[in-house]
Amino acid sequence: MRGEQAKRNHIMKENYALKERIQVIETDSKQLKLKLEEMSRRKLALVSRLKVAERDMKIFKNYNAALKEEKRKLNEELKMVSEQVNNMENTSKRAMNRQREQTEKQRRQLQKRIFELETKLNRSQNSSKSLVQERDALIAELQSQLNNLVHNFEVSQKHIRVLRRHIYSICGTNDHQSVTRRLLR
Repeated sequence: MRGEQAKRNHIMKENYALKERIQVIETDSKQLKLKLEEMSRRKLALVSRLKVAERDMKIFKNYNAALKEEKRKLNEELKMVSEQVNNMENTSKRAMNRQREQTEKQRRQLQKRIFELETKLNRSQNSSKSLVQERDALIAELQSQLNNLVHNFEVSQKHIRVLRRHIYSICGTNDHQSVTRRLLR
């Protein structure tokens, strides 16, 4: 009789310790779930930032295309001006000299403008590259954090299942429902 009482007391102590451990693990699980929700909120914020960055990148691409088109037109205009210079050489030297001065001035201005456009184009391309790198870094960081949280959540769930099985095995299969009721209190 005393042996059974001692055994029962021992089982009750183990049961109480396991319940406390389950509560700690469930608390940890809840905290991990809250962290996962926080990461989801952060992910939404980062996705929003990513969309803004992608929109900005699209604007830069359109701006780059417009700059390239303007450069092409300026190159065509420069070519036409150079052809005009060649045609003018056949006319009188005075008229040709005057025209050459004007044309050279235009050419210098156009070349200066082309140089400025190329500089802007290079800056814009560098900006686009940095935006792409920032987006890729954000995606990698989010994925890493999400994988870590999912792993921690799964580990907690496994611990809870193992502890419950252990409690059920200690209490016996007949008391399965009463143990479940006690755990839920």
